[in-house]
Amino acid sequence: MTVAIVGVVGTLAGVAVSQGFNAVTDSRRDRRERSARWDTDQKKLAGQILASALKLERDGWSVASLLDRGRREKRLPGSTSLWSVPDAGIPGVIDGQSVEMLKDALHEAYEGLDVLELHVETFVVVASPAAGAAARTLVETLWNVFGSLESYANFDDAADNVTRARSARDAFANEVRRALGIDGQAVPDQRPRAE
Repeated sequence: MTVAIVGVVGTLAGVAVSQGFNAVTDSRRDRRERSARWDTDQKKLAGQILASALKLERDGWSVASLLDRGRREKRLPGSTSLWSVPDAGIPGVIDGQSVEMLKDALHEAYEGLDVLELHVETFVVVASPAAGAAARTLVETLWNVFGSLESYANFDDAADNVTRARSARDAFANEVRRALGIDGQAVPDQRPRAE
C-alpha cells in the first residue's frame, strides 16, 4: 500500500512539475509573441506619426512663404488671428487671396494635427516613456508652427518654428530607434531652410 501511495504521489508530483514547467514555457512564449506584436504596432504607429509630421512640416514651409518679413508691433491690426481677419484682408498688410489661402491651409493643417494627436496618444500607450515624450514634443512643435501662421507671424519666426519641428521629428525618430534596439541615428533632414 505504501509503495502504491508513493507511486501515486510521485506520478502526481511529476504531472504537477511538468504542468508548472509547461506553464512557465507558455508564459515566456506568450510574452515574446506579445512583445513582437507590440514592437510591430509601435513601428507602424511611429511610421504613421513620422509621415504625418513630415507632411505637416512641409505644409508649414509652404504656408510660411505667404508671410512677410516685416517687423510691425501688430502683425494683424485689429485682430489676433487670421480667423478674425475680413475676407478682403487688411489693406497694406494682407490681401484677400492670401487670407483665403492661409485659412484653407490652416483648416487642413488643424485636421491633420487632430489625426496626428490620435496616433501619438495611441503610440504613448505602447512606447517607451522617452519615445512617448518625444512624440508629444513633436506634436507640440507642430501646433506652434501653425499657431504662428494663424497669428500671421513674421516669416523668420514661422520658419524658426518649422525648423524646431524638423528637429523634434528627428529626435522622435531617434527615440523610437533606441526603444526598438535599432543601432545608429535616423538620417537628419538636410534640406536648407527656405529663404
